[in-house]
Amino acid sequence: MWSEEDIKFLYDNPTMSLIDLAAALKRTEGAVRAKRSRLGIRTDENKPWTADERRILQLNYGKVRAEEMLELLPGRSAASIRSQALYLRKRQWNI
Repeated sequence: MWSEEDIKFLYDNPTMSLIDLAAALKRTEGAVRAKRSRLGIRTDENKPWTADERRILQLNYGKVRAEEMLELLPGRSAASIRSQALYLRKRQWNI
């Protein structure tokens, strides 16, 4: 059972690593990940892709250098850009 104090701790520390959160709350990383997901707590590392970001990806991926993609999509890593491109290709997006 998650206490109100535990939940407040999650909200107050959205950028703390899963390992540190789990240690502080004496829970498993999986339990912390699941609870953050259910509460809608997002970090910069796992923020959802916006329609604008997907459009930029669709128009530029594979046409410009990786460095340029990183400039066009600030806050996204090369790995996340590649992963999102593969995800969209599987869903028949024109990339």
